Amino acid sequence: MSQEFTVIAVLYPKKGETDKVVNLLDGVAEHVRANEPGTLKYEVNRVTRPAKDGTEDIVMVER
Repeated sequence: MSQEFTVIAVLYPKKGETDKVVNLLDGVAEHVRANEPGTLKYEVNRVTRPAKDGTEDIVMVER
């Protein structure tokens, strides 16, 4: 019997590093989609509203 679960991770990159982190994680997401058929969802999402200090968060969802 297989079970399904969802993992949600929030990452807090240093100011100015969000693009770099998102690009790296997008590569990981492509690899997962191509090589892990049991993975139903693997998304990398950038928070749409940056904090007042200019930092942005990244939310990853895997199912």
